[in-house]
Amino acid sequence: MGPHKNSAVVTRDSIVSLFADIKVVVAPLGIRQRPPGIRYNLWTMRSLPPVLLLTALGLFAQSTHYQEAVEYFRQQRFMEASVSARKALRTDQNNPAFLHIYGLTMSALEQFSDAERSLLRAIEIAPSNAGFHNDLGAVYLRQSKEDKAQEQFEKAVALDPDYLMARISLGRLYHNHGFTDRALEQFRDVEAKRPDFKTVHYHLGLIYLNQGDGPGARREFQIEVANHPNNVFARLELAQVLTQLGEAAAALEQLEAVRPLWPQSTRMHFLLAKAYRAQGKTAEAIGAATKGIELAPQDASGHYILAQLYQDSGDLDRARAEMELFRSLKERTAKE
Repeated sequence: MGPHKNSAVVTRDSIVSLFADIKVVVAPLGIRQRPPGIRYNLWTMRSLPPVLLLTALGLFAQSTHYQEAVEYFRQQRFMEASVSARKALRTDQNNPAFLHIYGLTMSALEQFSDAERSLLRAIEIAPSNAGFHNDLGAVYLRQSKEDKAQEQFEKAVALDPDYLMARISLGRLYHNHGFTDRALEQFRDVEAKRPDFKTVHYHLGLIYLNQGDGPGARREFQIEVANHPNNVFARLELAQVLTQLGEAAAALEQLEAVRPLWPQSTRMHFLLAKAYRAQGKTAEAIGAATKGIELAPQDASGHYILAQLYQDSGDLDRARAEMELFRSLKERTAKE
């Protein structure tokens, strides 16, 4: 990559556009399985790395090494990005844009102490940059430091009320902590400003689902899927709700749409088993549940589903064996 003769102001919109081709999805909190080909995941905690949006608002990036780091990061070549980011910092160790991209690459490489240190220094130099606060919050969230993450997301929203991604992240944390009204406030604000913003209807659906409002959850998940057909998590939630509402055929349509996008999803196979069971297709249901257990033999819920199905088929010996496995795995999990 050659040097840039004319450096441009790095804005949130230009950077978001630059990274628009990085494939992203949104997972429920704590989920341990993700679709193939997805290196980064928005607003996720514990087992999944978050997408950290490069949002160096109003800063000049005049270094060729910086531009290389950004390009490598866009290509998800994080090791090369870190090398270029270090070279940029050697030319100006107090440039907040350089500190920012270095922090992002360190987080991508799971070097969280370095990531935090670099992003905190960037914030010290440019405290009014909402993007820096959002990205530091994402690093904290990756490590399950929820209180620190919430503080940073709140700062990002206070600095830039139209920073919709920060509002989504904040709403997720509020919902996770049981502050439903606060979560709804964030999600409704996003919906009012951008009705088609990715994941907003998915998160609204989760709130309705937790409140026991199946039809409301179905409506929100359907809107999310219509706006973003590749959001597999929204399709899985929609399939579950449809099955619960007695619409197993519609649920199967959603699950068949997930299959080519995420064939190794254990939850998809277990939901297929439930939908087939609702239709009285016991053999198909057993096949789906068995496939799910092959993919995740330590998942207790799969053995419980299979026990029910064997009981439906009259195979009581296998039903008892699966129920024993279910209880054993649940006890093991409780001890851990």
